[in-house]
Amino acid sequence: MAAFVAEAARRGVHVKWFGAPRAAGFTSTWVHWRYADDDHRLPNARRIMAGLCDLRIPLALTQADCEFIVATIEASLAASRRG
Repeated sequence: MAAFVAEAARRGVHVKWFGAPRAAGFTSTWVHWRYADDDHRLPNARRIMAGLCDLRIPLALTQADCEFIVATIEASLAASRRG
């Protein structure tokens, strides 16, 4: 997932990953909060959050904007899978 996020950013689409070791912008989980308790009460949450991403986009996008984002995400996924 880290490789995908880095590749997408390199291509101009900034994806935030909830499973990242550090909070990025407004994308964080209880693991990043210094005032939260240990996550031992949430045995599946870490596994689920490790696969979730956030993409902040403007409300008004053109068709071309949407096509660029989709193409970038597809290319980033493909590149990150190749290693």
